[in-house]
Amino acid sequence: MCDLLSILLLYHKIEDNPLGATVTEEEVIKIGGQLIRMAPDSSTLEFSHITVEGYLMIYLDDHMKELSLDGQIDSEMIDELDVVTSQLERTGRLKDAEAMMLRLIPCREQLWGPTGNPILAAFNNLARFYEEHGRIEEAQDFYTRALIGYEAAKNPNKESMFNTVNNLGILYKRRGMFREAESLYKRALAGREELFGSLHDDTLSSIHSLGLLYATQGRLDEAAPLWEKYLHALQKNKGVEDPQTIVATYDLGTLYKNDDRIDEAIPLLERAFTSYERTKGQDDPATLDSLDTLATAHAMKGQYEEAENLWKKLLEARQRSPGSDFDLIRTRENLGQLYSRQNRLEEALKI
Repeated sequence: MCDLLSILLLYHKIEDNPLGATVTEEEVIKIGGQLIRMAPDSSTLEFSHITVEGYLMIYLDDHMKELSLDGQIDSEMIDELDVVTSQLERTGRLKDAEAMMLRLIPCREQLWGPTGNPILAAFNNLARFYEEHGRIEEAQDFYTRALIGYEAAKNPNKESMFNTVNNLGILYKRRGMFREAESLYKRALAGREELFGSLHDDTLSSIHSLGLLYATQGRLDEAAPLWEKYLHALQKNKGVEDPQTIVATYDLGTLYKNDDRIDEAIPLLERAFTSYERTKGQDDPATLDSLDTLATAHAMKGQYEEAENLWKKLLEARQRSPGSDFDLIRTRENLGQLYSRQNRLEEALKI
């Protein structure tokens, strides 16, 4: 289409058509669709919008690779070409979207310099693109380039800079590079707390992420204070019945359980289960998972009657609700093991 439109628009004239009668005005418009229009003086056909012209100029077909863009693309056109790029990505034309993003980098550098916020935002967007499509090393490279640019800039966008720090930390965590991830998470947390305060959503996201990193490594004693702070802030900001607060309540209760802090775990798990049951319904997966965790906590404390009642309730829910056979089998095993622990072997065998 790029070749065809370029040739037709270059040579097609109403009065003097060197291509002869084989290409008519109607045929050109039919092929080009909304991309082309009649010029105001009706002498020829032209691109319908500067975005289309810019798209064709930078589209990396073989015949356009050497095209110089110096002075030809301004900030308005770049903004509109970003919309074209997003559309290419949304429609699955990933190679074309990538080519557009890469080709626009020198255009941005020409307008804003190597450390301007628009070029650094473009690096972040490319990193996001690569990360979403599993190209982790390339994503890391562009996040790093963005961070280096922010550090070198005189007046960087600090919010974007700390977002980049955080995103690079997430990437390191995905790669199992926990030490590097921890350093970046701590930097993002300190920067966001200074920039926004301790109760801002971005600050709380960093607190939760650092706690999750510690929990993933089994460093529960370091994770707990962070998640306690996170939960208290959510309760203050959003209230105890907010979905995010309920999840944080369950997560902290589960962490306490895994750290054998059962007396602290049970009240949180009870609260989470009650909230899930009220807000999501008794057969929702989140409700059932919290019920299972609560039963486990009671069993760990030796409160067998409470655990039995909860697992029976869970078993009934699993049997009437569509779900995995694994969950149903595991619930039966937990209840059977509870009976065996109390020498109730006949009941255990029936399960």
